[in-house]
Amino acid sequence: MNLFSKLFGGDKDAEKAVKDLFSGLINEAKAREAAQEAKKPAAPAQPAPQTQSVQKGPAGCSWGELMPDEPNQYNFNGAYFVYFENIFRQEFPLLPFTKECPRSGHYEYTFTQAGRTALVVELLSKSSAAAALRERCRRSGIPYLRFYHNVEGWWNTRSYVTGRMRKALGML
Repeated sequence: MNLFSKLFGGDKDAEKAVKDLFSGLINEAKAREAAQEAKKPAAPAQPAPQTQSVQKGPAGCSWGELMPDEPNQYNFNGAYFVYFENIFRQEFPLLPFTKECPRSGHYEYTFTQAGRTALVVELLSKSSAAAALRERCRRSGIPYLRFYHNVEGWWNTRSYVTGRMRKALGML
């Protein structure tokens, strides 16, 4: 029997609510810390050093047990949202974007082209149940993508992110 069980007399709903609250607070603190780090002048992004004993998966595959042999959010030297923003700026330099952070660990990017919304991208946690923005985009006919930043074995490789964005923008 853990501490929460003792405190809530075995009430599983109350236990889960408190655990979720604490998890949310921890995630919020981590996101705040990452945001503070992002405000500091960044050194040029370079992949984390790899030892020769590390097995790598095939390039071009964004999921699996082995880290793909290409840039991805986990071998990027920085916060996950900075990784995505670098791809946005480098691969789509003619598409300006705005960034919103409606809640901790959740980022929304709106790309514009010729004065209209061309694409909306969300970065969120696998535990997020957010669907309102996706539904608004669907109703408005605006292309929409979401990338989960914390799914084990899902690497969000540069080619995967770029390919999905190009397809959504009708560039393929």
